[in-house]
Amino acid sequence: MTHFRGAVRSVTFLPRLTLRARLRAVIMLTTGTALVLAFALNLAFEQMNRRKRMVDDLASLAFVIALVLGCGLIAFVLSERLQETISRPVLDLVSAARTVTQNRNFVVRVEEGAHDEIGTLTRAFNEMLAEIENRDGALKESEARLRHLAFHDPLTQLPNRALLLDHLKLGLAQARRHQTRLAVMFLDLDRFKIVNDSLGHSFGDRLLGMASGRLSAAVREGDTVARIGGDEFMFLLPDLNTPADAAKVAEKILAALREPFLIDDQTLVVTGSLGIALFPSDGTDAETLVKNADISMYRAKDAGRDGYQLYSVELHARAQQRMHLESQMRAALLRRNFRVHYQPIVRAATGEVIGAEALLRWTHAERGVVPPSEFIPVAEETGLIVPLGEWVLNKACAKVVSWDAAGLPPLRIAVNLSARQLSQPGFASKVAACLAANRLAPDRLELEITEGLLMDSAAPINESIEELRKLSVRLSIDDFGTGYSSLAYVKRFPVSTVKIDRSFVRNIETDPRNAAVARAIIALSHGLGMEVVAEGVESGEELGLLVREGCDSIQGYVFSPPVTSAEFAAFVAASRVGGAARAATPPTRNVSRERSKSIVTLFS
Repeated sequence: MTHFRGAVRSVTFLPRLTLRARLRAVIMLTTGTALVLAFALNLAFEQMNRRKRMVDDLASLAFVIALVLGCGLIAFVLSERLQETISRPVLDLVSAARTVTQNRNFVVRVEEGAHDEIGTLTRAFNEMLAEIENRDGALKESEARLRHLAFHDPLTQLPNRALLLDHLKLGLAQARRHQTRLAVMFLDLDRFKIVNDSLGHSFGDRLLGMASGRLSAAVREGDTVARIGGDEFMFLLPDLNTPADAAKVAEKILAALREPFLIDDQTLVVTGSLGIALFPSDGTDAETLVKNADISMYRAKDAGRDGYQLYSVELHARAQQRMHLESQMRAALLRRNFRVHYQPIVRAATGEVIGAEALLRWTHAERGVVPPSEFIPVAEETGLIVPLGEWVLNKACAKVVSWDAAGLPPLRIAVNLSARQLSQPGFASKVAACLAANRLAPDRLELEITEGLLMDSAAPINESIEELRKLSVRLSIDDFGTGYSSLAYVKRFPVSTVKIDRSFVRNIETDPRNAAVARAIIALSHGLGMEVVAEGVESGEELGLLVREGCDSIQGYVFSPPVTSAEFAAFVAASRVGGAARAATPPTRNVSRERSKSIVTLFS
């Protein structure tokens, strides 16, 4: 009877509610006796409220009590007294409610009875189940969408890093079981940041979407392509026979990227750098394979981009050395172990020293002199080039002022800039502050940027260049001829000087093609009102030809290597007496006596 009393208390409020509200409340009750009692009592109360015949009301109540007490025989007898149209739908409702609550099967429906009130109750029950079914379906769709978003990139719809790693773990298990090879490949799109900065992120997103389609089409069926963030993609290639199989897929991927992309009437050519790590030779677990593929990708970038690199032990050792070098560079920057050397720039027609290029040098406590070609790329990659560049700029400007105080003629100082520096917000303001702090006229500072940087310039770089122009700082294009070999874009920027790359100066007297390139650069630069400086000049023959072709200034070992500040001041002082050609003889150890004589003769 305890259950009976509890059930009665649970449903006594039902007659005060609407039919659907009562039905919803009943469905939420516990299954079994309480559920049956809820339906039966609710019906009995309805009968007693609406029916006039007391016999039927008492019969209904007796029927309910019989159901509760489990008196099947009495219920059977009483059911004969009740109308079939009332008892049968109630039993169907009870059975359906039990099925719904136990199995969460909302597809169940009850046949509607002929009795008005029972029919209304049945229809309300069915409508409620239909509503729940619709909501349950929508919930399942939402759960499916959430699962997809959790394991896929929303932009490209490719698997994300989490799903790729899950596939990789399964692939490794299968590769161990079947003793097959497996490859993990890491791809980075080259210079993609420039696209975002210059054309906008929405444009870059569309490019990523198109690129992902090409990448998916380039791999084999059963391979996995995933976007792991930004412009980085990863590939999982199971069931490989030889490393050459992975190399073939890598070539297809890179070839697919090289095909021009056409977006909004703009044609873009995108390349990629790709690293490959193989199971089991390059790693036996997911973390090691991903790390080694990443190492190989950076090696592909170092090798010139637009290529792939297979992992090797040597690459790992090189990566470790690179990390160690970065750590040592940070320590050297804090301890001010770097030095600035200066290479003279000489007026070709007169032999007069008109300036110098400031060049960063690093003497390691254990290794000795570290070549700039080794530590500058690490500084660029890690961002150390920004504080290093600022330090060189301040050091060079201060040194020019000290030379003025020492009685040297007014000289220009050239300082190299990187893309990272020019991309820094407020870079021009830092240059202005440096000039003001040292009381140096802006036209005595020349900032060197590569032609590739001008060609690929993004919005922040363009803004910095424009602000530098307003400061009246001179700009020069360094290593001209090694990038796009075109002066068409130079006229758009406030360039004062073009520096011919040393690769076109070397053996210029014996290589007619180099001579033709140098001659064309000089003529075109002069036509645009720019000065020309030839870098890397090492012989009197090279110097003589450049002077005859009208090159404005010369920089190279033919006069002096990069030297300390004190040695540079001594060189300038000596050149004022006998000219740069005579001053060049003592410090230039690699120039022969005959070549030194020819240089002196040239300026005599």
